[in-house]
This record gives sequence, C-alpha cells and structure tokens, in this order.
Amino acid sequence: MYDNKETVLVNAIRELPTYVPPTEVWKQIELVLLENGLQEAITQLPVHEPPNTVWQKIERQLYSLYSIRNIAAIAASILLMVGVLTWYFWKRDKTSIEIAYAVESMEQADFEADWAIDQTAFSAAKQKFAQYTFLENQKEYKVLIEELSELETAKATLEAAFQRYGKQPHLVRQMKDVTIKQSEVLKKMVTFI
Repeated sequence: MYDNKETVLVNAIRELPTYVPPTEVWKQIELVLLENGLQEAITQLPVHEPPNTVWQKIERQLYSLYSIRNIAAIAASILLMVGVLTWYFWKRDKTSIEIAYAVESMEQADFEADWAIDQTAFSAAKQKFAQYTFLENQKEYKVLIEELSELETAKATLEAAFQRYGKQPHLVRQMKDVTIKQSEVLKKMVTFI
C-alpha cells in the first residue's frame, strides 16, 4: 500500500504546471542576497571536522580503487601490445616476396654486311681523292684527312669490341655515329674537287 501512495504522489507532481520566471527575477534575487550579506552568512556557518577514521576509510577505498584501475590499465596495455606484436609477426610471416625472372634469347642481327659495304665505298672514295695531288697542299683538306683517319681507327676499335663483347646495342649506336661522321667528312672532301 505504501508503494501506491508514492506512485500517486509522483504522478501528481508530474501533472503540476511548470512556470519559467523571467531572467530579471533571478537577477533581482541575486542582488537581494548579495545586499543582505549572503557571503558573510556563508563564512559564519559552523565548520565541523570529521574524525580521522572517516578520512582514513575514504583514503583506503580510493587507494584500492586507484590501484585496481592501475593494474587493469597496465594489464590492458600489455595485452594490447602482445596482440599487436602477434598480429605484426603473423602478418609478416605470411607475406613472402617472390622473385620471378625469365631469360630471353635474342637473335642478333648481322650488321657486318652494311658496314662492309660502307667500308668499301669509303676506301674507293679515299683512293679517288689520293689521285688529286693538288689537294694535299690545302690545310683544310689535310685536317679532313686526319679526321677521316681518326674515324677509321675508332671504327677498328669498335670492331674489336664486337669481337670481344658481341654486338651490344650501345656499341652498335657508336658504330652508327662513326659511320655517319665518316660520310660527313667525305662529303666535305668532295667540295674541294
């Protein structure tokens, strides 16, 4: 029966209308309290000192709660670290690096036929120019003959490199450059005739 009275009272309180006073009313109440010396009255209230046993009980309860929390936090941190390290090493062991390679054989084209034809043409042109003895006295022509001789030496060096290392792409490019320069020198020599 007691529970019924309490329920009726709670329901009655809920049904009461609520009123919100204007903010000016609260400001006036604060001013009145300050004017009447509320602060003074608070300082004059009696202060009671609880016995030491009360504070000791409170400290023991706080310390035990604090130490349980510390232990729980440390244990959780250790478990988290162990979990992360286990995951890391497990993941690391599962990850493997695979190296795949293949060996391809490449047929090397035979460029000697082109070089031999070019060399024959260069030799024929050089013999033709040797017939013109009046060109030997001209300084510019002598420079061209020396340059042609240096290019022939470079070509012989590259051919030796082909014998030793095979027809590597960079050597083929160098041979191409030497052949083009030989052609240019021969063109310049033709202009003297």
